[in-house]
Amino acid sequence: MEEDKDAHVNSEWRPTSSLSSQGLASIATSSLYAPIATTTEHANAVFSLGSAAGVLEISPFEAEVCDRLIRAVQNDVSLSPVLRQAKEVIQRHAKWITQAGLRSLLEAVLSRAVDSTSTTDLYTGLDFVDTIGIFAAVPHESLLCVTRFVAYSYHQGSRMNKHRGLAEKAWSVFRHGVQSHSGQGCITALLSSLRSAGHAGTKKEYAVTSGALQLVQERLVLSDAVEPGLPSVSVFALLPLLRRLMCHGDEAIREQVLGVMQRLLTDELATTEVGKSASWRTCVEIVSLAPFTDDNPTAHTLLDLLTQNAEHLDDSDLRGLAHLTARAQHPVTTAMTAALIKQFRLAIDEGIREGEMPEEVYTLFQYQSSELQKRLVEALDEKLVYPYSPDDATLRNFILCFTDRIATEETTVEAAVAMTTALSTLTYAAIARSGDVLDGTRKINSLIDAMARIANTAVAPSAKLRALRTLARLRAATDGAIYMVADEAAGKLESAASQPDNVKAADLSLHAWLLYVLAVIEMDPKFPAKDDHCVRFVLSSFPEQLSNHTLFYRQEHTVKRCFELVSARLNDGKAEHAAAYVKILTTLISYRAEFGTSEHKQLIRALLKTAGSSDTVSIACIHALTICCYEMPDTTSIFMDEILQKMHRMVTQRHLAIHVLEFLSGLSRLEALYKHSFRFEDFKRIFGVSFSYLDSLRNKASDGRTQLSDQASSSDSESQQTMSQYVHALAYHTIVFWYLATRLEHRAAIKEYVTSRLVYKDVDGVEVLEDQGLVTIDLMDSVDAEVAQDASDATVATIQYGKSKQHLTKPLLCFDPEDGTPHVQTRIFGLLIITTHTSFRTGKSVVTTRRPSGTFRSLHQRTTAGSRKDLHDSKIETTLHSQLGHHEGDLLVPIYPGDEVGKVYGSYTVPDVTSPLGSGEVIDLPEEEATARAIDVFDRTPGLDSHKAGVIYIGEGQTTEEKVFLNSSGSPDYREFVKSLGKLQELKDAAFNSQGLDIQTGTDGLTAIVWNSEVTELVYHVTTMMPYHENDDDATAIAKKKRHTGNDHVNIVFNNSGAPFVFNMFPSAFNYVYVVITPSVRTTFLQSRTHTMKTPVGERYYRVEVLTAPGFPSISSAAEAKLVSGSSLPDYVRNLALNACIFSEVWMNRDDESYRSSWRLRLNQIKQLRASPDATIYAVSTAPGRAAIAIIRVSGPGCLPIYRQLCPEKAAPRPRQATVRTLYEPGSPETSEHVLDSSALVLYFPAPKTVTGEDILELHVHGGTAVVKAVLAAVSRCTVLTGTTIRYAEPGEFTRRAFLNDRLDLTQVEALGDVLSATTEQQRRLSVRGTSGALAERYEEWRQQLLYARGELEALIDFSEDQHFDESISELLQSVSAQVDVLKAGLRAHRDSAVKGELLRNGISLALLGAPNAGKSSLLNRIVGREAAIVSEEAGTTRDVVEISIDLGGYLCRLGDTAGLRRRSAALADPGSVSQDIGAVEREGMKRAKARAGESDVVIVVLDFKATSDGHTAVHFDNEVMETAIRLIQAGRGILVVINKLDLATDEAAAELAITDTLYALPGLQRNQIHMLSCVDDGPTLRTESGAGPTNRNTVQSFLRGLISTFETLTSATSPDGDQSDPSAWQESLGATERHRLLLDECVEHLDLYTELVSEDVGERNGDDGDDGGDGDVVLAAEHLRGAANALAKITGKGEAGDVEDVLGVVFEKFCVGK
Repeated sequence: MEEDKDAHVNSEWRPTSSLSSQGLASIATSSLYAPIATTTEHANAVFSLGSAAGVLEISPFEAEVCDRLIRAVQNDVSLSPVLRQAKEVIQRHAKWITQAGLRSLLEAVLSRAVDSTSTTDLYTGLDFVDTIGIFAAVPHESLLCVTRFVAYSYHQGSRMNKHRGLAEKAWSVFRHGVQSHSGQGCITALLSSLRSAGHAGTKKEYAVTSGALQLVQERLVLSDAVEPGLPSVSVFALLPLLRRLMCHGDEAIREQVLGVMQRLLTDELATTEVGKSASWRTCVEIVSLAPFTDDNPTAHTLLDLLTQNAEHLDDSDLRGLAHLTARAQHPVTTAMTAALIKQFRLAIDEGIREGEMPEEVYTLFQYQSSELQKRLVEALDEKLVYPYSPDDATLRNFILCFTDRIATEETTVEAAVAMTTALSTLTYAAIARSGDVLDGTRKINSLIDAMARIANTAVAPSAKLRALRTLARLRAATDGAIYMVADEAAGKLESAASQPDNVKAADLSLHAWLLYVLAVIEMDPKFPAKDDHCVRFVLSSFPEQLSNHTLFYRQEHTVKRCFELVSARLNDGKAEHAAAYVKILTTLISYRAEFGTSEHKQLIRALLKTAGSSDTVSIACIHALTICCYEMPDTTSIFMDEILQKMHRMVTQRHLAIHVLEFLSGLSRLEALYKHSFRFEDFKRIFGVSFSYLDSLRNKASDGRTQLSDQASSSDSESQQTMSQYVHALAYHTIVFWYLATRLEHRAAIKEYVTSRLVYKDVDGVEVLEDQGLVTIDLMDSVDAEVAQDASDATVATIQYGKSKQHLTKPLLCFDPEDGTPHVQTRIFGLLIITTHTSFRTGKSVVTTRRPSGTFRSLHQRTTAGSRKDLHDSKIETTLHSQLGHHEGDLLVPIYPGDEVGKVYGSYTVPDVTSPLGSGEVIDLPEEEATARAIDVFDRTPGLDSHKAGVIYIGEGQTTEEKVFLNSSGSPDYREFVKSLGKLQELKDAAFNSQGLDIQTGTDGLTAIVWNSEVTELVYHVTTMMPYHENDDDATAIAKKKRHTGNDHVNIVFNNSGAPFVFNMFPSAFNYVYVVITPSVRTTFLQSRTHTMKTPVGERYYRVEVLTAPGFPSISSAAEAKLVSGSSLPDYVRNLALNACIFSEVWMNRDDESYRSSWRLRLNQIKQLRASPDATIYAVSTAPGRAAIAIIRVSGPGCLPIYRQLCPEKAAPRPRQATVRTLYEPGSPETSEHVLDSSALVLYFPAPKTVTGEDILELHVHGGTAVVKAVLAAVSRCTVLTGTTIRYAEPGEFTRRAFLNDRLDLTQVEALGDVLSATTEQQRRLSVRGTSGALAERYEEWRQQLLYARGELEALIDFSEDQHFDESISELLQSVSAQVDVLKAGLRAHRDSAVKGELLRNGISLALLGAPNAGKSSLLNRIVGREAAIVSEEAGTTRDVVEISIDLGGYLCRLGDTAGLRRRSAALADPGSVSQDIGAVEREGMKRAKARAGESDVVIVVLDFKATSDGHTAVHFDNEVMETAIRLIQAGRGILVVINKLDLATDEAAAELAITDTLYALPGLQRNQIHMLSCVDDGPTLRTESGAGPTNRNTVQSFLRGLISTFETLTSATSPDGDQSDPSAWQESLGATERHRLLLDECVEHLDLYTELVSEDVGERNGDDGDDGGDGDVVLAAEHLRGAANALAKITGKGEAGDVEDVLGVVFEKFCVGK
């Protein structure tokens, strides 16, 4: 019975056939997600799932329970109630349920739950699974299905926080399963779900895979070495599945895989398991499948984690990791590099054996790691080039493989560039060691051919460009040894050395390279390289290479072919790169010996035809013609007509005028070009060119436009304005220079023509003669007068001309005792001041003629002097003109007015009244102190256009100014060049303007090189001619030289160092221009004495280039380097220096409306004297424009007469009391119709206690424009006393009269100018200090101390024999020396403060320095309060220096925003890639940024916070920025560090750490020099001290307060060492100007010489009684004190110090002389 029961039960439990076929079979074959497709009809259930009773009793349907449950699951609308009932069935009747039925039920339930959109169904499904696991057992076959469901649920629960409970439930079910007897099966099922993932591509499939990965990443232990029952997974089993998912999964799945890998690699147990299972390779492979992009930081983190575990990798795995690291552009470690190089070496060996390079060789070159690329090249060098490498055939085979690969399109750009760079580096290395390389010549030829082949065949333009850069660097030294110059763009900052045993240029094969160049020039249609960048590079770089004559030795055919092609391209008139062709043609001028006369003519024709096509091309043509004038004068002179015609057409073009006029001015000094061939018409044509420019300028003015207004839209208007002034002055200079060059027989006609053209009519038709035109006429007249005087009256014994000598012999020195005291008389004839010194005893006369263009003096003497005493006292008669005779259009004036026609004392000539220089009025200047002072001021203004330029020699290998300035000689060709610059002149008591060179003590040497013409003088400060004194240390010797060259605007540098000259090599704020001369062929110290000097000077060539300071316009003909022969070098460089000197003067005074030459200054001074000191002047003293009150100031003897005529019948106002008056028109009745102002305030100040020392009348009238004009017109119509005039005052004339009348000294005059120009509070305070007179009082106090000390020494000299002195000579000298030491300390402190005062006066220079995107421009905008600079997330938006002037806390600041500094990120970067390579524009911007920082007083280093890989923030340090900052700190520059983007800092600790890191990175920096801020989140900007702003220390306001504090420290006055007084007592020393400082330097120098002399004298007298000898030393000591006192006297304008009366006054005061 039991058997039957069992059989029945088994029979009933077994599913029916229909159920088996349509139920279980379908479930078994379907996935989890497919719905259970059973067609079994509902049976009439005996037990009901809807009631508890049905659940408790299932008999007799035990065998059908699973089928009934499945049908209920499938058909009920709501799943959760069914599953809760089913859960009860499982709990109570689990024993009746078979494994097969349970498996079917699970799949049906889970499939329905997954298809449901209800989270509740997922919860119920998980609960149902958990129930089966507890009360039954999950069938083994269902583990995969259940695990996938759990993973699916975990994923759904993790998607949203509100469903996190679902994820926890899923994890709980999975954990229970792992902890059951099926635990390992669950793990296996989880891994199986990952193994089978990735094929369906549905959302449910993705959810399962994602959930499984999440469980692995978040819940499971990744190791086998754990206690049983803990949910863990085997790393060995997991990693292959992860790799498969990386290969086949979608992006989201791959991202999760990377997350699992991140957890694995950060888990110590897991990494241990990886090592044990030898699975590191799999890890590397998984990570290598990740995209290494900026938006995938996880991949980069994984690579860093693998790198940290690199020590556990074997060689093979390490190579794989190295490949991955290099591909991802991560730093390749030393071990990785070694592994790759080992593989690379083996691959090369294989390639050498097989004749074909393995793929590994090429693969490594695509990685952008500078260290790796360097090691690769070293390996190639060792294997293929140096020193015992295989023969050239092997190298050629390797090169062929490389060039073929570079020429294929499959090769990446990075790999092509890297391989090209490798070959370039091999070429560089082979040439540098060519003397030691086996088979070196053939190997170098192979490498050069390879570069040419790449240039022809490479697919990547950047690879072509890299090859071209290599070929363009080839040069040959003077002995023919090949070398390569530096190439910054390619990362090569140094040149390959040229060793004597290097391969010679004659042995090289440059055929392929030169063919390439010729093809580019010809623009051959078959030419393979169509890339425009490559074409431009070849055309721009080839002239530089062509200038290396040694390299083109025996290349005559190539040179001629190049000339033919360039000429043809220019002559067709359609050359696309005409400017580049012109530059090539300019260089070919140096090969003129290879060409015949016809080629010379063809060259000039090509230039003339091309000129005028465009501004850039025309400028290049003008500069080329300049070189032709120097190098080919004979041929050039043939084309002079065509050249002048072309210049005439181009001079009216705004951008060409400056170059045309510089060309003509230089041409005037090349006499060989025109001496024999020029006719009158030719000279006239040259003048016509200048007048064409002036006429065009006048026409624009008449149209209401000026040249400046045309250029107002330019971004660099200041430079344009300066250039406009310079061109205007240059036009007049050109006229003068060519007049001097005109033949004597043509001068009369030329003078008439020039004079007529200088006069023009303005808009109103009034004839105008500008001051510069008047000076030009005077220059012509003075030249003619000089010539005429040479051939005139025999009474003239000696003539000294001021045009050739700055200081003339003093008139009194021309008279002997027998001549007696001469009679002195000063008269003004037109624009000439004539001073005569006449001896009535002997008839000897000295005539001094002062005119705008110079001063000359003549000595007149007759053998008899038939004069009578009664004639001596006669005055100038009003009938003087009756005594004047005419001489060739000029007037003959008797030296003495009473001497008719000059019969007794002689005569001189003055311009006729018809001349612009003449006048019908002769003015006799009174003999009084004011006149003498005016004449003295006039004489201090040079009558010669005098300039200065430094000359510096840089020897071989010298790179610092210390070494350079210690040079006492130079190479033979340098010495030859210096001698040809001018004439050697003695410095001792020099008559010329020494431009600061010492002319007394020999401090700067005994001689100087000076060049001069009739109107121009150039003094050279040659550093090698300045001596090194025995008592000078190196620092002193350097300082003595640099005090000259450092203040020279123009310096000539003879660079024989072998390296390019760096502009800021000699830091100075006053050096604007360097004319750099470099031998075109590299020359060593020995070669310069052998090879160079054996070469004729005309065959030696030099590269001449003009470098200018940032912001200074570059307009020279050598702005782009020119090649000049040694024979033409001195003249060409001198001309460059002269033009640069003139332009620098214009630049220095660019605030003036026009260039004020010394000649124009002298002209204005003569005009003021001509107006006579007795003239009454008037002017408006208030600012022009509409105002409440206007003040009209009148000064002179006519004040009261003017008052009486404006206020008739009114008593004179009481002195210094204000009176209200009605002003009337002069001479009109007192009616309302004639009232000028009904209530004017009148003030009268009688002389001499007035501002000018004269009577002063002030009229305070209403400020309306009409009222002011009416009163001014009325004043001009007033009449005053006979002999005086009324005129409108010249600019500054009131102050000038105050100076002449001793009401103001020079220091107060200068301070007054500062008061008027002050724009900031600190400038106001500074200027007010100077007007108080405290400066003058201090200078006078020091001068009196010196005068007193000198008086003691003079007494010792003059009366030592008659008087007894208590002190010996040594004791007296030492006593004075102690006083001198105290005085020197004060002078030095005062001088230092003067430098600080200049900061207040001219503005404190600030520079913003930092990396790109650090926030420099944002900080600039916050400081100035407006968008002054472009701000963008794109790096490198600032390329040039952006200058802004701003008032900060009362300090004038010149703030410069500079280009970002960065270190080149990879040595092999693509030149076309902005993100990798540093282009030429950015490099120039960085160069200017460093130069601007080096010149600045305060440098603001801007750093910024950046996010780190670990999610934190830290301050970012760019190596280039930090190295520059360290150099600035070491140089003593003021440094402030701003750490920007503070808003990115995570907390206060991060900010403090940033400060600590910054202090560590910048040694010498103080804590208070660091500021932190955020430019995007801050308060209002602080502009003055009054705006306190927020108190937060990390704001822009707090930074500005720190900046202002720095200004206060920087500009505080310096007290002398040991001075205990209040430092504020020295504050007035801040008011000293640059002129004061230079004179103080001169004073200190004299006192130093005195101290040195006394020290030597004491040493010599040690042990002696001191009574014998030594008078010479005392005399010299007194002379040094006199020189020091003179320097102080010049500051206040009181003339020479130490007059005889002053010195004797001290003597009489101390001693009883004559007793």
